[in-house]
Amino acid sequence: MRQIPDHVLELIAGGGSSDTSSIPSVTVPGSGGGGGGGWDPGPWDPYPYNPDPGGGGGGGEPPAPAPCHHSSPAPALTPANVNLDALRDKVVQLSNEMKAMGINDVERGALIVRSADGSLHTTPITSGDADGQLNSISYQPVAGEKVVGWVHSHPEVDGRDERLPSNPHNSNNGIGDTAAARALLQNPSVDPGMLMYIVDAKSGQAYEYTAAGSDNRSLGKNVTSDASC
Repeated sequence: MRQIPDHVLELIAGGGSSDTSSIPSVTVPGSGGGGGGGWDPGPWDPYPYNPDPGGGGGGGEPPAPAPCHHSSPAPALTPANVNLDALRDKVVQLSNEMKAMGINDVERGALIVRSADGSLHTTPITSGDADGQLNSISYQPVAGEKVVGWVHSHPEVDGRDERLPSNPHNSNNGIGDTAAARALLQNPSVDPGMLMYIVDAKSGQAYEYTAAGSDNRSLGKNVTSDASC
């Protein structure tokens, strides 16, 4: 389970602004241990594994493929101006990348961002420290961007259902995923309908939760197995 040190909790609901922008940065603090360690929030290719199609000039970029359809009902609250199928596809994409990197012993996490034109892109995946616990995730949005999804993995732990978000009652520092998600909603760079996704190492599946809500959650929708493409 992720643990969030007190000295970085104040960063969740605002972070620090960059020197050249008044837009609040978004920081999901990690467990400490490795000293934090986000990344350089520079431009990020939303399709980093797609080769350049090349070809002659004037043709433009090929259209993005239509999203898969996910049969799970929409949650009670969703981010504005976002195609839920496309968002869930991004979650599956990140989940597959995290699993390829290994999630049995190390937590990994990333954010999904809605651009001003409505398109979605992902931040680089941040990995846990030597103890396996996730370091902080930091991102500096540009004008018109909103964070609409937070995805992180839970390594398998005996006797615990790691498909569920941690909460102040079962996390060592009394914060957990649920309180961290609610705090993120106080950041104006985060959409009020942001969704939280947990990639469970045991099942290899991603589960969907609203960021808003109580500490005690029912099992979320499985957005890995519900897709038809």
